[in-house]
Amino acid sequence: MKEIDLVNIKGEKIGTVKVSEFIFDTKINQHAIYEAVKAYLANQRQGTHKGKSRSEVSGGGKKPWRQKGTGRARSGSNTSPIWKRGAMAFPPTPRDYTIKLPKQIKRLALFSSLSSKVADNNIVAIENLDIENIKTKDALDIINKIVKDKKKVVFYTNNINKNLYLSLRNVSRIKVNPIENINTYDVHYSDIVVFSKEALKKFEEVYIK
Repeated sequence: MKEIDLVNIKGEKIGTVKVSEFIFDTKINQHAIYEAVKAYLANQRQGTHKGKSRSEVSGGGKKPWRQKGTGRARSGSNTSPIWKRGAMAFPPTPRDYTIKLPKQIKRLALFSSLSSKVADNNIVAIENLDIENIKTKDALDIINKIVKDKKKVVFYTNNINKNLYLSLRNVSRIKVNPIENINTYDVHYSDIVVFSKEALKKFEEVYIK
């Protein structure tokens, strides 16, 4: 069994937690991580971009002026893209960017990313992350004791930790998520991953049967 550090709310190491080698000591597959990150970013896109083609702008119909004899360049319609208030050439249209990965690839990517963090000693468990008040300064004081000099941090809690979430939601470098929302992108691009002890147990129960 692999072990990760167990810390308290003061950032002091109080022991270790045994974690599953099936999840946290798997062979790292960089390509699976790449595919999962690519799919995650693609799935964030709304795909609602839209520009008007020549058939959708007002105008057109009558030829602006006769073909020859005016001394000006010939023109057939005022909906041409080169005209002011004309249409767009090859405009963007709404589309679905969704990428669906096989379950096995998603699981392999997540396990690979977690195993990479364990290998670099960048995963810790914490006994308790509950805070009494919704206050960013107090929450940051606690967080900085736990993660030391790490910048990008993702926390995974057993349930929605409302006070912690509301205290840190405006801090761009820190994410607080329930364990159900764990994903390869957040794990891969964080400097350190922090699990509550209950969240870690719940996570392992899902994948180890």
